[in-house]
Amino acid sequence: MRKPDLTSPTLEASTLKHAICEDLEEAFRQIQKPDINLVVCPRVADQFITSFIQLVYLSHFHPVSLATNKGLVREQLSEAFSDYIPLYSEGAYRLIEDMVMLTDLFLKLTQRTQVQLLLQTVSNDACRKFHVDLYQIRLICTYDGPGTQWLPNDQVKREALGTTNEQITKDLSKIQQMGHFHVGIMKGGQVHPTSQGVVHRSPPIMEQGLKRFVFRLD
Repeated sequence: MRKPDLTSPTLEASTLKHAICEDLEEAFRQIQKPDINLVVCPRVADQFITSFIQLVYLSHFHPVSLATNKGLVREQLSEAFSDYIPLYSEGAYRLIEDMVMLTDLFLKLTQRTQVQLLLQTVSNDACRKFHVDLYQIRLICTYDGPGTQWLPNDQVKREALGTTNEQITKDLSKIQQMGHFHVGIMKGGQVHPTSQGVVHRSPPIMEQGLKRFVFRLD
């Protein structure tokens, strides 16, 4: 298999697209297209995992941040969750296996040998401003709580990035949002020096007193 080319030339924002895809492997094929900078895969939430996460919130979960590969990821996650597995082992093991599956798929379809993994709870409004991050390709899944928000490409004033959401966004009513358990595969600002990475943000949650349980691969 030829290594995916994610360094294609810059396209005008008007030609960029987002895609919805039910199949994860097809989603990775779609994100390799030069005119697509976000693919969202809707998934039905696993209630065993959701119940486990509610218990984890009460136990002051410690963030997991590590470099991993196909041979290590299951062992590393099992060790990271060793204090939490007794809370609800069925939910814990289902969550670990889902993260292992997503990591293996990410490595396989990007043809990489290593990936940076981050898993954390979020209870603040950090990253609430729309922006483009400096990564090449990212997978994100909010297992619980509101998912990542993004702007359709034709609703972004890219020259205003770095200012306010009101200046960046043409129409605030057009903001899109992933559901919990949905998988997003996103292009960032390192695809090409002047690339049009997806403009996104973390949803504001503090006023509602909400939490998020977020898994990310870069």
